[in-house]
Amino acid sequence: MGFPTRAGTRLTRDENVNKLLKQLEVIFYESNAGCKKSRKVRFHQYKAFLKFATVRFGLCDIRNIKPSYVRAFIKWRMGNEIREGTILADLSTIRFWHRQIPLRKYNMPPNDVLLGRGEFRDRSWKRC
Repeated sequence: MGFPTRAGTRLTRDENVNKLLKQLEVIFYESNAGCKKSRKVRFHQYKAFLKFATVRFGLCDIRNIKPSYVRAFIKWRMGNEIREGTILADLSTIRFWHRQIPLRKYNMPPNDVLLGRGEFRDRSWKRC
């Protein structure tokens, strides 16, 4: 079909993960947001979140992503001692693809709600 399939969409044996990656691939080709190269990079960054949400919460449809899944993913990444800047980049990627999902059931709240207060001291993230 194109870049995402050749780049290893089927990295897992879990059929639910493969189903979500297929849904993401359809959104990838229907989306006109940003340039194609940045969408390719964000596609691969988003796969980690989809795998986490499927294994941890049993997510079967990409339209059913809840803010609580994103919160849990952020806490999991923090528990694995991932840098703050990387977590913020992950959050940006999740927001990007969430905006591209047609007929999504939930909207993403602001970063203050997702991250909590006082957890990040990165200069790239400012509180108002």
